[in-house]
Amino acid sequence: MHKLLALALAAAFAAPAEATRDLAAADRLAAANEAAATRAATIVEATSAACIQAAGTPASVADELVWLPVKFELRVANALAVPSYQRFARVVARGRSASPTLRAFRADVAQLARQDARLTRMRLDFCSFLDDWRKAGWTRGYFDTWEGRKLKQAGIDASLVDRLGLRLERLAPGFRRLGLTRDQADRLVTTAELVL
Repeated sequence: MHKLLALALAAAFAAPAEATRDLAAADRLAAANEAAATRAATIVEATSAACIQAAGTPASVADELVWLPVKFELRVANALAVPSYQRFARVVARGRSASPTLRAFRADVAQLARQDARLTRMRLDFCSFLDDWRKAGWTRGYFDTWEGRKLKQAGIDASLVDRLGLRLERLAPGFRRLGLTRDQADRLVTTAELVL
């Protein structure tokens, strides 16, 4: 009976420590994501204006061109952040707590990390995108079609990623029970979501 009590106490103390460690890893991931976004903006801005001009885009898609570089920056930033997400996933995977919240978190992050790793298979070149769009006849809303095709070609299951994101969000109350504040719990689960 003494051993059982000792194991229960050890598990109770391990869970908050693990949640705190995961939160620190999420904070590092968030900082890396911001750096990736800055790099992506620089990369896309360096080519987008010249590519748009060279592509001879028709006036019928001018309203889409305003947001296109921003959409493309997001995609490039996600690809640049892959190594950071993989580091985050390795930290989370080291957890050993029997807490249902932490076990579910580890499982969801591991699945997202496998999807995330596939982002590196995507060829992301703004000028090539515009060339593809031109070949498609400047179809309105083409970015979403192109993006879906690229994700599928890379082997990414976008619906799985969406489901895992929702599952992660539902873990926030469990992290609060483990001692994180509401803001910390929300930050942890939202940072862990892979944005595709």
